[in-house]
Amino acid sequence: MHELISSAEANRLARLPNYQFISLDQIQVRDTHHLDRKKIQKIKRHLESGGMCSPIEIRSADTNRYLIAGDGRHRYTAHKELGLPTIFCRIRIQ
Repeated sequence: MHELISSAEANRLARLPNYQFISLDQIQVRDTHHLDRKKIQKIKRHLESGGMCSPIEIRSADTNRYLIAGDGRHRYTAHKELGLPTIFCRIRIQ
């Protein structure tokens, strides 16, 4: 799945099971040291222009806490740096 998607695609995905907006405060990120700053800036520009990102995949860590289950650290970091309260996620059911 591409990182940047249209609002129409986001709306379509949001109607599917296990897709929802989750507070950034509920998501734990393990490693943010090796991130591509150019990639983060590109995502931030897209978000600032009203664009959407494809959902990051998360899994439950405990009650109301999640871990990023795969790729998504760049999208998470872009949202965090912009001060956005939530991010579009697909919750992996274990």
